[in-house]
Amino acid sequence: ERGVPTACGSPCSRFPCTGAARHRGSARSTSARESAGRTSRQGAPMLGVALRHGVAAVARPAVPAARAACACAAPRARTLASAAAASPPFAQSASADPSSEEELAALLSEVVASSRGGRRGAALELATQYRTKCLSLFGRAHFRYASALNTMGFVHKNRGEVALALDAYAGSLALLGQSQQGRQSPSWAAVAANVGACYRAMADGARSGWERLLLLENALAYLGEALAVREAVFPPGHAMLGETLSLLGGALRAASDSDIAPAGGGGVLAVAERVARRAVVELADASSAGTESLQWATAAGNLAVLLLQDLPAPAGMPASKAMEEGLLAAERSRAAEAEGLLRRTLALQRRQLGSVAPPTIETMLHLAKAVSRAGQGASAQAEADMLRASADDLYAQLQARQAEDESSRARA
Repeated sequence: ERGVPTACGSPCSRFPCTGAARHRGSARSTSARESAGRTSRQGAPMLGVALRHGVAAVARPAVPAARAACACAAPRARTLASAAAASPPFAQSASADPSSEEELAALLSEVVASSRGGRRGAALELATQYRTKCLSLFGRAHFRYASALNTMGFVHKNRGEVALALDAYAGSLALLGQSQQGRQSPSWAAVAANVGACYRAMADGARSGWERLLLLENALAYLGEALAVREAVFPPGHAMLGETLSLLGGALRAASDSDIAPAGGGGVLAVAERVARRAVVELADASSAGTESLQWATAAGNLAVLLLQDLPAPAGMPASKAMEEGLLAAERSRAAEAEGLLRRTLALQRRQLGSVAPPTIETMLHLAKAVSRAGQGASAQAEADMLRASADDLYAQLQARQAEDESSRARA
């Protein structure tokens, strides 16, 4: 019931549900506006301190990583979890009658299937029914209602409505913070990771470089806290660790892209790659499914996107033809590794999600870039062109399916 959407975090205007998600509507949530609208120039220094003192720990395997991965930035990002007023005692244990439980399980399954299948109108309607049912059965101050709010956030984020997703996650986080375990519970960590993913997505729609850094600061803070809790609860190799590392790597990559990132982006990009590699390893060892799980595919896609980034020139060295040739050779080698990861990811996504699904189509576009960069000659370029053309065709089918879904819901 976590409803944790994962994505490679790479800007892709076609899919508002992934890394380039922009919030819709004329107003953002109050908490987001408070954090993003600050005019102070403390954003870059805060992010810089967080990166210097915390990010290096994240890249080391088998240690309590990221406890400091933005602990210094976290106080400014905690407005969501502490904003709720005093609530009735929080309940976790009660369950509904068997028929109601069956209905809830069926609703939740339909929500996930509809959202991942691109039927966003149906997903929102079903998620609303699920939330209403949980409210009537358990009341507001209950774990199941907090879970229902988290599911609403998942659906809104997949619809590209990131501000609405953030509001839903905030409500869930505030409720879970009043449970017996509070901020140390795995459930709280799961929703905190979702909040971090929302801030990461909102950074792509920032109106200025400083707003982008402030949003990324909040993303790193929440993801850092989520990873700290999960490392205290789960053993090495658990899927939750890999999932959080995957999201954290995406946020770090976004920070490295910023025009005003502290100390330049090259160092941050290198750390992001190490984090992404650790995520791939953790998820490969997480279950019997290993590299056949969608979570592993997401982490592998994240790493591939990082491998496809342009390498920065070595600092302090004059430009030369030999340096340029060396960089091109290194980029070609990295692209070949990315190509292998993306081919495995695409095959898995086609089997489990189908071809007409946003993650599958996005992977095809990344694979086209990898093939074009890694390969040489006309055959590589022809394959890259074919992948892009296929992605265009599948995207048109996806749009038609979504339009038909919205139209049918409107008629109903």
